[in-house]
Amino acid sequence: MPIAVFLLQRLAGLVGVLLGMSLLIFGIIHILPGNVAYAILGEFATPAAVAQLEVKLGLKDPGLPPAAIPVRESQSGRFGQPVG
Repeated sequence: MPIAVFLLQRLAGLVGVLLGMSLLIFGIIHILPGNVAYAILGEFATPAAVAQLEVKLGLKDPGLPPAAIPVRESQSGRFGQPVG
């Protein structure tokens, strides 16, 4: 039984660290000046392309803070954007 308790403690610690890092990263993103969509698309991006990427990333969602978007996405089985 002690190994089960140990594993549960480690799992709880993992969840705490992931939550803390997620909040830290989103906090840093919103403190720094600039727009995430412009950073991804580059300085010559059109306003239409920036607006489209903001909607796709969920940055224009008024009902949900940006730090809660990964939680919502993971509940539906989506764990991020595919690369490429």
